[in-house]
Amino acid sequence: MSAGLMAFVVSQLQVDAFLATLKNLDWRWIAAMFGMYLIYQTARALRTSLLLDSEVSGFQLFPAMCLSAGLRKVLPAWLGEAALITILWRFYAVRLTQGTAILMAARMIDLAILAVSILGVAI
Repeated sequence: MSAGLMAFVVSQLQVDAFLATLKNLDWRWIAAMFGMYLIYQTARALRTSLLLDSEVSGFQLFPAMCLSAGLRKVLPAWLGEAALITILWRFYAVRLTQGTAILMAARMIDLAILAVSILGVAI
């Protein structure tokens, strides 16, 4: 479905308007967003390192977090989530059960942060 939607969007694209929009972008905002993305992925890597409770540091896990985030964006049906488990297993010798538990714990932490954020805004 994503490929079909992307094909539709590309077929409707007006190249001149698209290039004009790119030309008029304030690239400082793009750089700021990229910096925020790097901070976010570093935080995810440090969190995963703490959940692993091993000698693998967060900075060693940084490429795995970026790769899994990219795969989450392009793979359908949450297969990108399984990619993190596979990456941890393949490149960091983390058992599949431990990788699954880490992913579940990370998602529960994300849910808790979201709940606190929503409650904080509501109060």
